[in-house]
Amino acid sequence: MDLQLTWRVIWRFKILVAFGLILATILAFLSMVSVNLSQSPHFAYKTKPTYESLTTVFVTSHGFPYGSLKLRAGSKAPDAPPGSVDTGQLRDFATIYLQYAQSDAVKRMIAKRGGLDGIVQAFPVFASDSSVLPIITLSAISTTPERARNLARRHLAALELFLSRNQQTAGIAPDDRVIVQPVNGPQPAHLLQGRKKTTAIMIFLAVSIAVLALAFMLENLRPRVSTVAGEQHAQLPEQITRPAA
Repeated sequence: MDLQLTWRVIWRFKILVAFGLILATILAFLSMVSVNLSQSPHFAYKTKPTYESLTTVFVTSHGFPYGSLKLRAGSKAPDAPPGSVDTGQLRDFATIYLQYAQSDAVKRMIAKRGGLDGIVQAFPVFASDSSVLPIITLSAISTTPERARNLARRHLAALELFLSRNQQTAGIAPDDRVIVQPVNGPQPAHLLQGRKKTTAIMIFLAVSIAVLALAFMLENLRPRVSTVAGEQHAQLPEQITRPAA
């Protein structure tokens, strides 16, 4: 691209280009914010950043069974040592509790304790050999760090309440109950995703390119009469032709 030609076209149609850039900026800005003119002009972002607070819970039983040798590696292992806790069952319980943590019943409990102002999720934790551990990661996502962490606290409390109510209804003795024991968290929320600016950038570029294309089209329709030969002819001194003697 000839930069000198481009600059000449832009300078010739500078008013059109300036108006196009202003229009592109306004449209890009309006794509990011909403305007409320009910009382006084008020601008608010259409998209908000999201923050996530994580909580790690251990699916276990009362006491500290993993501090004792009375563990069984799994009921299917023929040479598994005898014990009061089956680690294989705890892994199975972790898989089930993973679904409980995201169930509608738990979400309703969260809503009753302050509203479900975000997204709650749960993820498994894997060992180095890709086997599932009896550990679950709870995720709470909201629009501010404070809301995300508060939602994480209510998520954990709702899951514990859901389990204890159902265990009590089923008549399970307290010492025989499987519980979720917090290991880490709820942690301070971290930024998960900032405000999306992709649409605004695309609108600004599209309008700017369209204005520049219009300027070049007008230049082709109304070119300046300025050729190299003409310029050279204009620079030559006037010569008077005299007849030969």
